[in-house]
Amino acid sequence: MAEGHFTFQRNSQSMEQEQQLDGIYSIRTNEPADKLSREDALRQYQGLSRMERAFRCLKSVDMLIRPIYLREPTRVRGHFFMCMLAYYLQHHLRNAWAEGLYAEEELPQLRKTRDPVAKAEAAPSAKLKKLTQKKAAGLPVQGFAILLKGLATLTRNHCELRNDKRTAVARFIKHAEPTALQRQALDRGEVYPVQGS
Repeated sequence: MAEGHFTFQRNSQSMEQEQQLDGIYSIRTNEPADKLSREDALRQYQGLSRMERAFRCLKSVDMLIRPIYLREPTRVRGHFFMCMLAYYLQHHLRNAWAEGLYAEEELPQLRKTRDPVAKAEAAPSAKLKKLTQKKAAGLPVQGFAILLKGLATLTRNHCELRNDKRTAVARFIKHAEPTALQRQALDRGEVYPVQGS
Protein backbone atom coordinates (compact mmCIF):
# COMPACT_ATOMS: atom_id res chain seq x y z
CA MET A 1 0.00 0.00 0.00
CA ALA A 2 1.42 3.36 -1.01
CA GLU A 3 1.80 6.13 1.51
CA GLY A 4 -1.22 8.45 1.70
CA HIS A 5 -3.66 5.80 0.50
CA PHE A 6 -6.12 3.67 2.42
CA THR A 7 -7.71 0.47 1.21
CA PHE A 8 -10.13 -1.91 2.86
CA GLN A 9 -11.94 -5.13 2.07
CA ARG A 10 -15.07 -6.60 3.58
CA ASN A 11 -14.84 -9.98 5.25
CA SER A 12 -17.71 -11.49 3.25
CA GLN A 13 -17.37 -14.97 4.77
CA SER A 14 -17.82 -13.61 8.29
CA MET A 15 -20.71 -11.39 7.16
CA GLU A 16 -22.51 -14.35 5.59
CA GLN A 17 -22.15 -16.39 8.80
CA GLU A 18 -23.58 -13.55 10.89
CA GLN A 19 -26.39 -12.98 8.40
CA GLN A 20 -27.55 -16.57 8.85
CA LEU A 21 -27.99 -15.91 12.57
CA ASP A 22 -29.84 -12.57 12.21
CA GLY A 23 -33.04 -12.58 14.23
CA ILE A 24 -32.16 -15.78 16.07
CA TYR A 25 -31.80 -15.78 19.82
CA SER A 26 -32.07 -18.44 22.46
CA ILE A 27 -33.75 -18.46 25.84
CA ARG A 28 -32.52 -20.74 28.55
CA THR A 29 -34.51 -21.69 31.62
CA ASN A 30 -34.04 -24.15 34.46
CA GLU A 31 -37.75 -25.02 34.49
CA PRO A 32 -38.57 -28.52 33.20
CA ALA A 33 -40.52 -28.74 29.92
CA ASP A 34 -43.59 -30.25 31.65
CA LYS A 35 -43.91 -27.10 33.80
CA LEU A 36 -42.96 -24.48 31.22
CA SER A 37 -43.26 -25.15 27.50
CA ARG A 38 -40.99 -23.55 24.92
CA GLU A 39 -43.78 -21.25 23.77
CA ASP A 40 -44.62 -20.14 27.33
CA ALA A 41 -40.94 -19.47 28.09
CA LEU A 42 -40.80 -17.25 25.01
CA ARG A 43 -44.04 -15.50 25.97
CA GLN A 44 -42.66 -14.78 29.45
CA TYR A 45 -39.50 -13.35 27.94
CA GLN A 46 -41.50 -11.19 25.55
CA GLY A 47 -43.47 -9.93 28.56
CA LEU A 48 -40.31 -8.15 29.71
CA SER A 49 -40.86 -5.60 26.96
CA ARG A 50 -44.10 -4.57 28.67
CA MET A 51 -42.15 -3.96 31.87
CA GLU A 52 -39.60 -1.88 29.97
CA ARG A 53 -42.45 0.09 28.37
CA ALA A 54 -43.90 0.74 31.84
CA PHE A 55 -40.63 2.19 33.13
CA ARG A 56 -40.21 4.23 29.95
CA CYS A 57 -43.73 5.57 30.52
CA LEU A 58 -42.85 6.49 34.11
CA LYS A 59 -39.60 8.21 33.21
CA SER A 60 -40.26 9.99 29.96
CA VAL A 61 -43.33 9.48 27.83
CA ASP A 62 -46.36 10.06 30.05
CA MET A 63 -45.50 10.77 33.66
CA LEU A 64 -42.10 12.44 33.61
CA ILE A 65 -41.13 11.47 37.17
CA ARG A 66 -37.51 12.54 36.70
CA PRO A 67 -35.63 14.48 37.88
CA ILE A 68 -36.45 14.31 41.57
CA TYR A 69 -34.54 16.27 44.17
CA LEU A 70 -35.42 14.26 47.24
CA ARG A 71 -32.76 13.05 49.65
CA GLU A 72 -34.59 11.48 52.58
CA PRO A 73 -35.34 7.78 51.99
CA THR A 74 -38.95 8.06 53.20
CA ARG A 75 -39.66 10.87 50.74
CA VAL A 76 -38.02 9.01 47.86
CA ARG A 77 -40.10 5.90 48.67
CA GLY A 78 -43.25 8.04 48.97
CA HIS A 79 -42.56 9.69 45.62
CA PHE A 80 -41.91 6.33 43.95
CA PHE A 81 -45.09 4.89 45.51
CA MET A 82 -47.17 7.76 44.08
CA CYS A 83 -45.62 7.25 40.64
CA MET A 84 -46.36 3.51 40.70
CA LEU A 85 -49.90 4.23 41.88
CA ALA A 86 -50.37 6.67 38.98
CA TYR A 87 -49.06 4.07 36.53
CA TYR A 88 -51.37 1.43 38.04
CA LEU A 89 -54.32 3.76 37.51
CA GLN A 90 -53.22 4.54 33.96
CA HIS A 91 -52.83 0.83 33.19
CA HIS A 92 -56.39 0.06 34.31
CA LEU A 93 -57.81 3.08 32.48
CA ARG A 94 -56.11 1.97 29.27
CA ASN A 95 -57.71 -1.47 29.69
CA ALA A 96 -61.11 0.03 30.50
CA TRP A 97 -60.97 2.40 27.54
CA ALA A 98 -59.38 -0.07 25.07
CA GLU A 99 -62.54 -0.06 22.94
CA GLY A 100 -62.17 3.67 22.22
CA LEU A 101 -58.38 3.73 21.91
CA TYR A 102 -56.07 2.59 19.17
CA ALA A 103 -55.51 -0.68 21.02
CA GLU A 104 -56.26 -4.35 20.55
CA GLU A 105 -59.06 -5.16 22.95
CA GLU A 106 -58.38 -8.88 22.60
CA LEU A 107 -54.66 -8.53 23.37
CA PRO A 108 -54.63 -10.26 26.80
CA GLN A 109 -56.32 -13.34 25.28
CA LEU A 110 -54.20 -13.20 22.11
CA ARG A 111 -50.97 -13.21 24.11
CA LYS A 112 -51.92 -16.62 25.51
CA THR A 113 -52.84 -18.21 22.17
CA ARG A 114 -50.72 -16.42 19.55
CA ASP A 115 -47.66 -18.20 18.20
CA PRO A 116 -44.86 -16.27 19.94
CA VAL A 117 -42.43 -16.87 17.06
CA ALA A 118 -44.66 -15.97 14.11
CA LYS A 119 -45.13 -12.37 13.02
CA ALA A 120 -47.92 -10.84 15.11
CA GLU A 121 -51.04 -10.00 13.14
CA ALA A 122 -53.34 -7.25 14.34
CA ALA A 123 -56.65 -8.40 15.79
CA PRO A 124 -59.77 -7.92 13.64
CA SER A 125 -61.12 -5.17 15.93
CA ALA A 126 -57.84 -3.22 15.69
CA LYS A 127 -57.85 -3.50 11.89
CA LEU A 128 -61.44 -2.26 11.75
CA LYS A 129 -60.69 0.68 14.07
CA LYS A 130 -57.69 1.67 11.97
CA LEU A 131 -59.71 1.45 8.77
CA THR A 132 -62.83 3.31 9.94
CA GLN A 133 -61.27 5.54 12.65
CA LYS A 134 -64.37 4.66 14.70
CA LYS A 135 -65.24 2.17 17.39
CA ALA A 136 -68.20 -0.20 17.39
CA ALA A 137 -70.58 2.44 18.82
CA GLY A 138 -69.74 4.81 15.96
CA LEU A 139 -67.79 7.25 18.13
CA PRO A 140 -64.29 8.28 17.01
CA VAL A 141 -61.22 6.36 18.15
CA GLN A 142 -58.37 8.36 19.66
CA GLY A 143 -55.13 8.12 21.58
CA PHE A 144 -54.95 7.87 25.36
CA ALA A 145 -53.36 11.32 25.85
CA ILE A 146 -56.01 13.00 23.64
CA LEU A 147 -58.81 11.29 25.54
CA LEU A 148 -57.36 12.53 28.85
CA LYS A 149 -57.07 16.08 27.48
CA GLY A 150 -60.71 15.91 26.43
CA LEU A 151 -61.75 14.73 29.89
CA ALA A 152 -59.77 17.59 31.45
CA THR A 153 -62.28 20.03 29.95
CA LEU A 154 -64.98 18.73 32.28
CA THR A 155 -65.27 21.31 35.03
CA ARG A 156 -67.12 21.86 38.28
CA ASN A 157 -68.13 25.53 38.52
CA HIS A 158 -69.10 27.22 41.77
CA CYS A 159 -71.61 29.91 40.74
CA GLU A 160 -73.02 32.79 42.75
CA LEU A 161 -75.96 35.09 41.92
CA ARG A 162 -75.85 38.62 43.38
CA ASN A 163 -78.46 41.34 43.74
CA ASP A 164 -78.08 45.09 43.05
CA LYS A 165 -76.27 45.59 46.36
CA ARG A 166 -73.71 42.93 45.35
CA THR A 167 -74.81 40.52 48.08
CA ALA A 168 -75.02 36.84 47.28
CA VAL A 169 -78.59 35.72 46.74
CA ALA A 170 -77.95 32.14 45.67
CA ARG A 171 -75.03 29.78 45.31
CA PHE A 172 -75.01 26.61 43.24
CA ILE A 173 -72.65 24.22 41.52
CA LYS A 174 -72.81 23.68 37.77
CA HIS A 175 -71.04 20.73 36.16
CA ALA A 176 -69.93 20.84 32.53
CA GLU A 177 -72.05 18.54 30.40
CA PRO A 178 -69.94 15.68 29.01
CA THR A 179 -70.01 14.84 25.33
CA ALA A 180 -71.08 11.36 24.24
CA LEU A 181 -67.42 10.33 23.99
CA GLN A 182 -66.60 11.69 27.46
CA ARG A 183 -69.71 10.07 28.96
CA GLN A 184 -68.77 6.68 27.55
CA ALA A 185 -65.19 7.02 28.84
CA LEU A 186 -66.43 7.99 32.30
CA ASP A 187 -68.90 5.10 32.37
CA ARG A 188 -66.27 2.58 31.25
CA GLY A 189 -63.78 3.89 33.81
CA GLU A 190 -66.25 3.46 36.65
CA VAL A 191 -67.34 -0.11 35.94
CA TYR A 192 -63.98 -1.63 35.01
CA PRO A 193 -63.28 -4.39 37.57
CA VAL A 194 -59.80 -4.18 39.10
CA GLN A 195 -58.15 -7.58 39.00
CA GLY A 196 -57.54 -9.14 42.37
CA SER A 197 -60.28 -7.22 44.13
